[in-house]
This record gives sequence, structure tokens and C-alpha cells, in this order.
Amino acid sequence: RREFESWWEVELDSAYPIKSIVVWNRKDAGGDNRAYCAAPFWIFVTDEPLATARLNESKKMSICAALVNGDDEKIVWKMPPNLVGKCVRVQVEGVKSLQLAQVEVLKGALDM
Repeated sequence: RREFESWWEVELDSAYPIKSIVVWNRKDAGGDNRAYCAAPFWIFVTDEPLATARLNESKKMSICAALVNGDDEKIVWKMPPNLVGKCVRVQVEGVKSLQLAQVEVLKGALDM
């Protein structure tokens, strides 16, 4: 379903150091193996859920953000050192359907 600035969000059970976030685009059902293109979309790391926040609000409330323009099947975003967050959000620009296969949030370690 197409929606304005549609989003997907996960709240972790606690704040963790995050090493990287991997977003897997959905593959089309046909035999051509083309990836569904969710881009352009944003990935946000926050310390609290953003709930129904619009894109501009999400940008202001995030600890770290990345704009993804590519249509690769797998997008890997490596975090800056010592980044700690509790929530991860993927949010599209404009009116479109957000369709993802998988999102992985990989735990890192804090440098002392």
C-alpha cells in the first residue's frame, strides 16, 4: 500500500552500541531477480521510538541518519564509533510503498 513517508521501526529492549545496520531490499516474485527499489529512503538511529513522526521530525530527533539512494539488494551502513541507540527506523521520502525483506541491527562494542 502506498503511503506518505511510510516507515518501519524496531525498538530494542535496551540501548546498545550499534556497529552496523543492514537493510535487505525485497526481491520481486518473478524469475528476473531484480530487487524492489525502496530508495530513496532514510535510516535513523534514535534513543526513543519516533512513532508517527514525519520525515523532517525524524531527522531532527535522530542520533544518526543516512540517506540511501542506491537500489542494491543489500545496503550496509556502518556506524560511527561508540554510537549507542535504542531504536532503528527506515522511512521513505514522498508517497510510496515501503517493502523490505529484512533489517539487521548488529551490536558493536564501546571503545574505552
